[in-house]
Amino acid sequence: MAIITELWDVEVIWKLAAVTRSKVVIYNVYRSVYLLYFHPLARFPGPKFAAVSEVSHVYNWYVSRKELHDVSLMQFSPIGLLEVTTIIYIVSIRFTTGHVFLKSSFYAGPSDYSTIVMERDPAKHRETKRLMAYGFSSKELQAQEPILKTNLGLLTHQIETQGGFDKNGVSLNKFLQGFVFDTIGELALGEPFGALGTGKPHPWIETIHGAIYFMSIVQIAPRLPILLLALPFVAPWSSIGQFISFFRYQSAMTRKRLSRPLHDDKRDLFSFLLKEKPDNFSQVASEAWLGNQAGVMIAAGFDTSAVTAVAASYYLAKNPEKMRRLREEVCERFTDSSEMSGTAVQQLSYLAACIEETMRIMPPITFGLPRESPGAEVDGKFVPKGTVVSTSGWSITRRHEYFFDPEAFHPERWLPPSHKYYDPLFCNDLKEASQPFSLGPRVCLGINLAYVELKLLLARLVWEYKWHLVNEGSFDWDKDRKFQALWVLPQVRVRYERAR
Repeated sequence: MAIITELWDVEVIWKLAAVTRSKVVIYNVYRSVYLLYFHPLARFPGPKFAAVSEVSHVYNWYVSRKELHDVSLMQFSPIGLLEVTTIIYIVSIRFTTGHVFLKSSFYAGPSDYSTIVMERDPAKHRETKRLMAYGFSSKELQAQEPILKTNLGLLTHQIETQGGFDKNGVSLNKFLQGFVFDTIGELALGEPFGALGTGKPHPWIETIHGAIYFMSIVQIAPRLPILLLALPFVAPWSSIGQFISFFRYQSAMTRKRLSRPLHDDKRDLFSFLLKEKPDNFSQVASEAWLGNQAGVMIAAGFDTSAVTAVAASYYLAKNPEKMRRLREEVCERFTDSSEMSGTAVQQLSYLAACIEETMRIMPPITFGLPRESPGAEVDGKFVPKGTVVSTSGWSITRRHEYFFDPEAFHPERWLPPSHKYYDPLFCNDLKEASQPFSLGPRVCLGINLAYVELKLLLARLVWEYKWHLVNEGSFDWDKDRKFQALWVLPQVRVRYERAR
């Protein structure tokens, strides 16, 4: 008893606490000195706090302003130490070593969760990509064009019957998101979600951002182990509910699609996943696996195009002369909207320039996609094995070394010298620094679909209407958009008027 009493003596406890505190302080001092001066990444410039702790990275991710944190690194160097084991490049880099930079552990998920986006195994990724690529071919996209045209007709009907011409205008986000969501629903799973027909967002739309934001928090939480314990308290409850709802909708829509017969006369992107697999196909095409592919097709196909459509419409409304030039080009090419096709709109240079400029200012991929170095040189500097490397597209496209007047919306920078609106001010722009759909074998599979969809959408809208911002004073486009793994845009209201 005496021993026990002594052990629990308050003075002894305080001494033990003091010793423990001293050891923790000494450990962190030695660790910080090592990381700042002797670690293999110590030679890379960057904020000192970021070199010894991942708190700043996790904090900026959690508070939805990571892109500003990336831009702040530009004051140090084109290459910055983002966190303890991560280098971020804010220059246009080229991987010239011939080495494979695999996806980092950021993409690691449950053993039974595999999608074409999250798959880290290059062989499995190639297998899935090969199956899905048929659905994104030029031939298939041309065959699916009537879906786009039908939905464009529904969109214009909604604009004209749901208050688009009223003084208070309508939500640009709601209408364009509805168009994109119905389109990807029918292209991917063979049926629209009814957002255009009802004029109301489908519940699945509401879950996408919250679900992906929650997954991203779960992915970064291990960087600060204390967050794993606090996760139920720091993760927004709404995002947890949306995460659960997202996968419920995913399962329900997958089962519904699987219950329908496979008709060659009405193909969708899912059809190619259901066809007989090659003999050497290593993955089990279970209902769960198919559902995961369906979920990522919907989420990726919806968000990137919807964000770009809203952003492009906003920038055109803010720049009436740019909208006038675009309308001029469209009206010179077409005498009726029925003449518009995927092939025809591809020939419109100013239209393409407006889309490229929108994606330069607002890359649809909100953060640098993390890759793991195998131990190779990147941009002339050796990066040790295991180091995570990423390229911040948001920061690159804001570098004055690459783009003249980088913060402003100038479609003219993408025009050829022969175009009447070509401006030599932009002749030295490094246009290849803007890569909104990534590069290499992991380039976005839906890139052609996105371009056709966006070009048909903007061409039709600018042919039919002019639009004006009606709530410009109620939001700040730059400050009010948030980074939550995906973009969360401020609500933009516009008033349409007939252009013809």
